[in-house]
Amino acid sequence: CFGDTGTEKGQTIRTLMEKHNIENCVYIGDTQGDCDAAKLAGLPFGFAAYGFGSVDRYDYTFHSFSEIKQLINE
Repeated sequence: CFGDTGTEKGQTIRTLMEKHNIENCVYIGDTQGDCDAAKLAGLPFGFAAYGFGSVDRYDYTFHSFSEIKQLINE
């Protein structure tokens, strides 16, 4: 979070990816802020449509948690 890192969410995601050598992932969230952070981090965004918010763009959409599991198994 910003309080721990002093950077916005997208940069924090990038920092964590570099720290843990993560090269291939999707950021999943349910708000425009999550979507914006994924874009800033250079990641595809998965919209959790069963959540609380709405977004203006997404690369994937999920209507249930089980749909997320299907993406992982692909």
